[in-house]
Amino acid sequence: MPVQNRYSLRGKINDEAAQSIDDLYTTAGQLQTQIATTNENLQKQITAVQAAIAQQGGQISQAMTVIPAAQLTAQGVSSGTTAQGSILPTPTGGLLYDNATANTIKWYYTGLIIYLPDGTVIPVPDTTVANPSISVSGLTPSTTYNFYPYYNVDRKQVLWALVPGGTGTPAAAYAAKSILGAQLANGDGNIGLSPASSVTAAATSGGGGGGSGGGSGCVRSSMVVQTRRSLLTLAHLQIGDEILGPTGWTFVERKKTTVQPHFIRFDFGRGDFLDVTPTEPMPNFQNGLRLPAKLWSMENMLKSRSGMPAVIQSISLVPESDQAVSLLLNPYHEFFVGGKRASLVLSNSVPVK
Repeated sequence: MPVQNRYSLRGKINDEAAQSIDDLYTTAGQLQTQIATTNENLQKQITAVQAAIAQQGGQISQAMTVIPAAQLTAQGVSSGTTAQGSILPTPTGGLLYDNATANTIKWYYTGLIIYLPDGTVIPVPDTTVANPSISVSGLTPSTTYNFYPYYNVDRKQVLWALVPGGTGTPAAAYAAKSILGAQLANGDGNIGLSPASSVTAAATSGGGGGGSGGGSGCVRSSMVVQTRRSLLTLAHLQIGDEILGPTGWTFVERKKTTVQPHFIRFDFGRGDFLDVTPTEPMPNFQNGLRLPAKLWSMENMLKSRSGMPAVIQSISLVPESDQAVSLLLNPYHEFFVGGKRASLVLSNSVPVK
């Protein structure tokens, strides 16, 4: 409360009492001034803190617009420093098996690459039939088994699920689907290497061959390529045909056709478009980094037939089941392809077994 104006009491009471009263009023006035000053300083400090909070909030908001959306929502795989999330890593490459040895299945892989949502690329060293990732013996001929491969983030290697219900030596083969195997392959710290969690292969009594338990992405069979004769859809392309690419004519050594439930369409304008599976690794024009189609955005660009960047106009999902084709080319791996014209550059990523 403000100190009220007062009349002097000197001459009305003794001087000592009047002085004491004057001193009290003076002290009260000083306290009032100090309180007002303290309140003013506190208000300034509160205002400064509010301004600092607002500034930091703006910086955080700006950072969130720069960090890729995948990093904000999830890293896709848990490790010691990374939380599990909803955006999954994408493995591409060939999971191959050999069953030429009686009662034995050997799994190996070539061109295996794992793409994390934050842009990290993990190339996995190739294995071979002679030095496989795993060799499971003691299996029953003519029986198809499920296997559950995964990449362990901490150990940095491909492992195979060993859970109750397995058979063989080691017991990594499962005559029926294994929920425990799928849980382990896709658990925290692991990256499952098959979209279906498991890959399958059959044992033989000897003299068998091999096959593919998984694979890279593919291009829709209705896309066209340039052959010696004319433009031809991938569906009608034959082994032995020559197709044109940036380096020259190259032979189709192998061709594999599968049925896919949907495709991603990249529209480049002027009638140029491309339909691929979500896992098709496409080379980015800016840096050459190969990323699965499902991780591409409008900022990415393909290389066009002219050598210039092909700018994406729109990206959409094509919810149509259709055939998809993957190729093994020799001697050159790049080829021209497109929806109506062979005007875009892709590359076969791994051998097709």
